[in-house]
Amino acid sequence: MQNIDVASTFADLARVKPPAKADGISFAPLLRAKDIPWRDAALVEDYGRRGFSGLITERGEAYVEWKGGFKEYYNLNRDPYQLDNAFESKSVPPPDPARVRELKAQLQKLKRCKENACQVAAK
Repeated sequence: MQNIDVASTFADLARVKPPAKADGISFAPLLRAKDIPWRDAALVEDYGRRGFSGLITERGEAYVEWKGGFKEYYNLNRDPYQLDNAFESKSVPPPDPARVRELKAQLQKLKRCKENACQVAAK
């Protein structure tokens, strides 16, 4: 769950239509102990001075693209403190190139989505 889900959740709990521009998904069904399909990645962004965007996946991956082209990949199951960037480290195996392409595509999809399209892009 992310902060973008709060407005949709409150609207759902109040039994009103969520705001038209809401990107999030109501997690109210989870509060009612219902099993529902949920997103498999969370978008993380900072477009300030440093500028980056990335994903944290349910598989335990962190993939980040920085302004200027620098990239990071971490297996959070093995490296929860993100100490060894797999793109640069000699002590951890590099990420599978096919998986990197998938992550990059999912990141681009999430960065471009708006409103209800974000609910689908995140799955």
